[in-house]
Amino acid sequence: MDFYSSLNSSQLDVKKPTIFEIASCSQLDSLITPSIRFLLAHYTHQYPRVLIRILNNFDELNLLGRGIVEYNYLKTWNSTFIEKFYGIKRCSSKPIIPSSSDFDGDSLKFNEISTLSRAQILSSLLDTVGLPYLDTKLQLYHEKLVPIYLMNQNTVNIPQEEQSNSAKDAKSRLPVKILSILCKLKTLIRNLFFKYYPIAKMSLKLISLFIYIMYLSNKTSSASIIQYLSKISYSRLTNADHQRVESIITPKKIIKFESNVPQTFTSIVLSNIKSLINPLEKIAWSTTDTILPASIFLLRFLEWYNANRNPDDDNDSLKKFTIPPAPKIAKSKFDEEFDEENKHHDSSICRICNQKLHNPGAIETGYVFCYKCIYEYLRDQSKEEGGVCPVTGRKLLGCSWSEIRNEWNVTNLRKVIL
Repeated sequence: MDFYSSLNSSQLDVKKPTIFEIASCSQLDSLITPSIRFLLAHYTHQYPRVLIRILNNFDELNLLGRGIVEYNYLKTWNSTFIEKFYGIKRCSSKPIIPSSSDFDGDSLKFNEISTLSRAQILSSLLDTVGLPYLDTKLQLYHEKLVPIYLMNQNTVNIPQEEQSNSAKDAKSRLPVKILSILCKLKTLIRNLFFKYYPIAKMSLKLISLFIYIMYLSNKTSSASIIQYLSKISYSRLTNADHQRVESIITPKKIIKFESNVPQTFTSIVLSNIKSLINPLEKIAWSTTDTILPASIFLLRFLEWYNANRNPDDDNDSLKKFTIPPAPKIAKSKFDEEFDEENKHHDSSICRICNQKLHNPGAIETGYVFCYKCIYEYLRDQSKEEGGVCPVTGRKLLGCSWSEIRNEWNVTNLRKVIL
């Protein structure tokens, strides 16, 4: 913000917020979801039975909760609650300007014309909540494909779950040719996604940077791609906006005419419910206007504290504690016999070809073989006896039987550098 303080205030637009305020809003918005996730994960360790399901479905619940909050703020204030904290609002880039006879100088009516439409509210909701959720899911899926891609010679094979589903489809008398075509199509789409997702993400970042530069040079009034396509611009909250929101929250007094018609039970219940809802709505708005800015200040303080904390202080505090020795666990008779059999075995010799290790690869049980030997051994075993470690005989989770190729699909090999 040093550059912002050195700008000439006479050359700045009073109604249009600066790029630094918008960048601060987006930066603070990106801190909310990780902070909530961290707090939820912390308390899940204390109350796992209650919060474990919430933590497992955090992304979807966060999308729903933040979507409701942001929708109410966009509908009421034409801004998200963080933008409202900074005194920024969103408005239509090309509002319809009425004639003087339509509003007669009334600023409230003219302010309602520049408010967001329903389509613009939904596009703002997509820009604020939907795209971050989609980006998180795609990034997690891409990270899952990285080890599969590296282990299968630059191709992403079908995972074990989809192969089991394919086997069920084969049992339901689906033609094998159609099943193989579908599997190849899924593999092709997955490979294209793995290769071009980083390029697409980088391209979107460059476009966003270009729009930021255009906004900084007053060539556009939008700060993102969706805002530019939806014709949404930024402005500042004024006194007319607060008057408009106050007129929405405060119910208008309705003159009731006395009548001799007796009230029914349902009308009495509805009137009582309305009398309870109105003060609760006021309390909800007042508490959100107090709690949310306080939480924003707390996030800013924690960000500053973590950025200025000296890591040497943590190392000094850790030096005071001594790590207790690990408890000795008694070995069973099976483990003792197994250790005795493998005590004199040379670790540089492959247990399959009995020669020196060439291009070594490790499996889930920790044993190292020649990569080619163990791969062909696990692949060519029968359906009944395969998928196990050749030394211990334990079941390997990375091996799955393929009904189409009639062989074992091996995905649990890891190359070892000696």
